[in-house]
Amino acid sequence: MAHAAHRTLVTVERVVDFNLIDDPMHAPGTIPAIYVDGIAEAPGGAWPLRFADQYSLDEPALAQYVVAAHSDVGFVQWLREWLERDSVGVVA
Repeated sequence: MAHAAHRTLVTVERVVDFNLIDDPMHAPGTIPAIYVDGIAEAPGGAWPLRFADQYSLDEPALAQYVVAAHSDVGFVQWLREWLERDSVGVVA
């Protein structure tokens, strides 16, 4: 989708100093720099989902979301709490 967008802003776990396209394990999930207008480093940004071998799935956090998402009120409450958390899920 990045090649079809007017602008592409991405978040990354970390910025690395090597070409991910040269690595067969990383190439499929890599967007070439020509399509990227901006990058924000966001360690833990995939949480509560699993991210490769960096961190595992946080099942309790996902279960809380599932319960909250059953109603608009529950979701709004969950979203407020979520936005108050830092990037690794710890209340600031």
